[in-house]
Order: sequence, then structure tokens, then C-alpha cells
Amino acid sequence: MPGAGEATHRPATRVLLDITRLMGRGLRASPTGIDRVEFAYLDHLIGRHDIALEFVEAGDFGLRLLPREVGLTLRDRTAANWGVAETGVSAAYGRTLRFLGLEAPPPTAAGARSDAVAGASAWLRRAAGQLAGSLSNRPEGIAGAIYINVAHSNLTAPALPRWLQRSGVRPVFLIHDLIPITHPEYCRPGHAELHRRRMATVATHADLVITNSAYTRDVFLAHVAEAGLRKPRTEVALLGIEAQFQTGRGSLPAPAPTVPYFVVLGTIEPRKNHLLLLPLWRDMVERLGPDAPRLVLVGRRGWENENVVDYLDRCPALRAHVHEAGGLTDAEVAALMRGAAAVLVPSFVEGFSLPLVEAEALGADVIASDIAVHREVAGAGARLLSPLDGLGWLRAIEGLARGDRGARLPVEPGVPEAMTWPAHFRVLDRFLTRMHD
Repeated sequence: MPGAGEATHRPATRVLLDITRLMGRGLRASPTGIDRVEFAYLDHLIGRHDIALEFVEAGDFGLRLLPREVGLTLRDRTAANWGVAETGVSAAYGRTLRFLGLEAPPPTAAGARSDAVAGASAWLRRAAGQLAGSLSNRPEGIAGAIYINVAHSNLTAPALPRWLQRSGVRPVFLIHDLIPITHPEYCRPGHAELHRRRMATVATHADLVITNSAYTRDVFLAHVAEAGLRKPRTEVALLGIEAQFQTGRGSLPAPAPTVPYFVVLGTIEPRKNHLLLLPLWRDMVERLGPDAPRLVLVGRRGWENENVVDYLDRCPALRAHVHEAGGLTDAEVAALMRGAAAVLVPSFVEGFSLPLVEAEALGADVIASDIAVHREVAGAGARLLSPLDGLGWLRAIEGLARGDRGARLPVEPGVPEAMTWPAHFRVLDRFLTRMHD
């Protein structure tokens, strides 16, 4: 028992971050939005020296506990592979510049990123195998630890609910969307039931649920009420914008071709609604010929997108006017967005909308679909149109391409404080402080 005036030393809060998704995907060249969120949590928690941080990965035989060293290496190698702080020019960006009719400088960045992936992945797997300890069969000893899962990872694996029940950890989950449940037509067959199981795990075990928007919160709470599930504590924390998208003056100059271009960001999948734009582009090419604006699609091909792929692969009219760009660094994407006549976000449904808020932060014009979450996060400079209004989109795109007076809405570059990572992490940090006290 401490004597008078002697401070009681409390051990640091033990935090277990689930990095299963990044262990499998962080060494790819093109991250998704969820990949970026897990990376942001990894980077933030590594920077907190008042917690005892360890990592969790799901394997074939249950959950494994990974030491801090694996997370540090994963953070550094993922950042290098994604080109998070890269300011040079990649070969993929050079191809995009040439598509826009511009000269491309010799590649100076990212040339070795893909070459290093296999070695980095092998190192991480080897290190994890050597240093991991099983959590599934030894739940004791971690009662009270904070388990954080921000990527929907492992939520349908039988081992996770059993471990959550037996271990006494305090789970925190970040929910990105309920699209497989509310809009199953845009997802792979069977994903609606998988997502119901994920949400059941979250509702049953969560001490805290963080959602990326008020829209996602409302949909999640409506779902748990309809399904008769437990209603966990739920707080909204809008996602943060990465550093390269927080200024109108980036590390790379914005392209300035003679023919204007537009940018779409995101995986090529049905809910992103690329199929709205491609027929419009064919129509413009047929009417305007070489003066038709260009379209740059930044993102990988996804699933259930045969009609879109038919346009991209088999439509001769689009070959000189539509370009797929993958493997770009943040600096390159930001430069493309700043130079574009507008960033187009025609999605049918989103849980958040990083491309929209990133574009506005850069001062770029935005045309986006008039959906609930866009109404929540869009600023005054975004033009919102129905995702079914093809003629409305065509008129808005052509007006911006011509530079018509009144086609542009006033856009002030800048990041709302609520859409910064420090603001987002205040929700988590308050919870960690409360658990420690």
C-alpha cells in the first residue's frame, strides 16, 4: 500500500489492434478506403506512448497475438509501398500524363515499390509466425484489454466471437457501411448474410461502435433494432483526410492539358455507377470528336462489372478518351484532382465519401450523386445530382468542360476540422482514457 503522498502507479492500458486486413492487403500498391482507415489507426496508436500496444491477426487456426515490432514494420513498409510520403513521379502517372497529351518526365518514384512487395510480405509472415502467440486457446491474461477492429475483419470467423466472449476484452468496432444488407444488388452473392453475421457480432460484443458518418450510424441502429439485436454505445467520427489532400498546392504540379479532363476515384464496381458516365462519354466523343473531354478512372477493376468492362475493353470510341490509372501515389492522385475540370462521384450508395471530401479540400469542382451521405458531408462547392439523371450529368459535365459562366460553383480549399484524423481519434482517445480511469 503506498504511503502518504506516494502516487499509485497504474499500468498502461493494453490495446490490441486487429491488423488482419493490412497483413493481407497493405503491401498492395493501391489501397482502398478501408485499407487507409486501418493504416491511420495503426499509425495513430503506434504514436501513443501511454498505451501498451500489441496486434492481432486471424490465421487458419484462430487468432494470433503479434508483438509491437511486427506492427511497426508493417506500418513502415505499407507507407513505402503506397507511396504515402512520395513526391516523385511513377510510371503509372507518366502513362496518365501521356494520355492527357502531356509530356511525362522519367519515373522517379515508386519504381521499386512492387518489386519489394514479395520480400516485405515474406518478412512479415515469417516474423509473425516466429513471434506470434495463440489467443484463441489462451484467452486468460488479457481481460480488460481494448480490442480494436476497424476493417470488418474476422467478424464472421467462429473463433472471434468465442474469443470475445471468453477473454474479457473491451471491443471497439468501426463500421464503414451496411451496403451488403441495404443494397445487396451491388454486392457479391451471399454477402448480405455475411454482413448480417458481422453486424450481429458487433452488436453482441461491442463496448463502443464508431461509425464514419451519421448516415451509417442511423442505418446501423435501424438494423440492430429491426433484427432484435443488442444496441451498443455508438458514436460518429467522420474520417480524416490524408496530408496530400489538405492543400491546394501539392508536391506535384496539376496537369494542364489543352483538352479538359474529369476524374473518378474508386473501385470499378456497380454501386460506384461508372455505367452512368461511360455512355455519356461515348455520346460526347461521337458529337465532339477529338475535342471531347477525357475521363481518368483511378481505381482497380472490382466485381459484377461486366457491362462496364465491355465499354472499357470493347468500345472503340472510348479508347482515346477514357483511361484507367492504377498504382498512383497520394501526391499523384491529388495532382490529378487539382487539375481536373471536376471530380465525379456518381455512386448509388456510400457509407462515407472520401473522394468527395478530398476533392473539396483541394479546391476542385465536384459533381456528386444526391444521396444521404453526400448531403451530410458535401460542402457548398459540390453540385449534387440524382445518380439516375444522365442528362443532368451530361449538361453539368459539358458546361464545366466548356468553361461556361455559372457552371462552376464557388469552392474554397480547406479541410473542415471534423474531417481531420485528430478530430476522428478524439472519440477513440476519450474511450481509452475512460477505460484507464
